[in-house]
Amino acid sequence: MDSHINYIWTNRKELLISFLLIFTGGMIYILYRPENLLLFRLTDSLGVTPLIDVVRSNSSRIILPSFMINSMPAGLWAGSYLMMMYITTKFHTRRIRLMLTLPLPTMAIILEFMQFLGWCPGTFDIYDLICYIVPLYVFIKSI
Repeated sequence: MDSHINYIWTNRKELLISFLLIFTGGMIYILYRPENLLLFRLTDSLGVTPLIDVVRSNSSRIILPSFMINSMPAGLWAGSYLMMMYITTKFHTRRIRLMLTLPLPTMAIILEFMQFLGWCPGTFDIYDLICYIVPLYVFIKSI
């Protein structure tokens, strides 16, 4: 067990990058996505919506392309997840690593195709699909 903890500690740069990816995706989501999303019901219940409103009004001067607002957060979250799985499953075989890691990104890709076919709610977006596939491809090639 100590070797696992030491390994994770020695990879703190990768851990930091992983946290920065998820934080950046979350901030884009909070600052630029519509307030009728489920996330904002949670911020209401936590009482932080007034703070978010102030930050949103100050960030409104920075215009981001649609791709960065709508698709990139999912790619950043996928990249963060895959990087964390890369770090935490290092001592397992490639097969076990894939079995532990693949269900989540595979489900995201399947759901995107289900949106395309009209089998589940949401809007199919090729950029969302790319943002799921690219980090997954990098992960698979790196293990």
